[in-house]
Amino acid sequence: MKPKAHILFHGLLFTATATCQQIPEGLLDVDTAILRAFEANKDLAIAELEIKRAKSRLRWSGRLSNPSLGISARSDHFGIDEGERAMEFSFTQRFPITSRLRIEKSLRNKEVILAEAEIAEYRRNLAADIAGVILDLTATHYHEEHQREHAALKTSMSKNLRDLVDRGEASELELAQIQIEARHIQQKGRIYKARQDQHQIKLNHLLGADSQIQNKVSFFFDLPDKKPNKKIDLTNILIKRPDHILALSKIETASEILELEKAHKWEDVAIKVFVQSQRSMDEPIGVETNTFAGLGLSIPLPIRKKNEGGIEQAEVNEEAARLEAAAVRFKIQSEYASASKHQLDSWQIAKEANGEILRLARKNYDDFRLAYLEGLTGLIQVQRAHERLLELEHAALEAKIDYHKATLLVRKATGDFPN
Repeated sequence: MKPKAHILFHGLLFTATATCQQIPEGLLDVDTAILRAFEANKDLAIAELEIKRAKSRLRWSGRLSNPSLGISARSDHFGIDEGERAMEFSFTQRFPITSRLRIEKSLRNKEVILAEAEIAEYRRNLAADIAGVILDLTATHYHEEHQREHAALKTSMSKNLRDLVDRGEASELELAQIQIEARHIQQKGRIYKARQDQHQIKLNHLLGADSQIQNKVSFFFDLPDKKPNKKIDLTNILIKRPDHILALSKIETASEILELEKAHKWEDVAIKVFVQSQRSMDEPIGVETNTFAGLGLSIPLPIRKKNEGGIEQAEVNEEAARLEAAAVRFKIQSEYASASKHQLDSWQIAKEANGEILRLARKNYDDFRLAYLEGLTGLIQVQRAHERLLELEHAALEAKIDYHKATLLVRKATGDFPN
């Protein structure tokens, strides 16, 4: 097992190891950061309110409309005024003759599932963003360390060169050139440090934390010894991808809406219960009072309006949902194929870039530096060897970063993040 390298800077502690993935206590690894964001991210909290809205609509769905109370009166007071009067009290309730209420309840339940799938997809993207920012923090740290190490080499070399200048064995021009190179490298290091601060602010925003907080972050940055060749079945990927579940939920929701539109072809019937009291003139008996109770039924006839427009639009929406689900499935398949291929290619490139060629470049630079101090070669040769080493180390670091970015893309493509 390779030892871990713990590097603490500006409140950020990075851990890199190739084979061991135990997180030191107190450090924030990628998965822990994701879970913390799920609890504290402000935008996620706002988005999750849609689930509460959907559940509220479900709770109050599938109910009959409110009944109506009717009161009517008539009199011949403004006519011949024979004392005839009539008053009626009625109670009317509308009832669907289709399964509209059941469909409405089912539709609201589908909308809850839809909202939950949307939040799961939001979380997947949030998790990928957090993992990416932590990787960016780690990458810029290693870039800064790389520049700092080479600036220290230049500084050490300038001190040795100062001794040679004092003895008359080197020129002030050569010393100035080395000092300029050292300051240039230090400047690049400060640029990477500024980028770290920006990444830290972004991470705090995603975590729902104060922008001034410095998190201790852990990321396993070394390359694995074995090439990544694990293949995951598409079916297993689709099960874990919230956007695919969301697409399937949209199909079910569209189907429920179509059934609801068909149910709206028949409007609700109205059942009326009434009581009528009537006072009338009946010759030769005279004034007579009678009370009646009755039941009325009103059935709308779908002769002119059969909700054809609503049904037609719902059918189109259902077809669109099915096409969208097929497109999402194809996109997921393409994303995984691209990410897994990128991961394998970048691993091979990173292995080569961090292998023998880098070891030879470092040895070559050390040899030239010692040879120059012994007066066996010129400063130009040392500078060229150092520039070549800087280029190769930068390329090796970028190749390693590219591999880890590809690995995160595989995680995102497979939905392999905490829930």
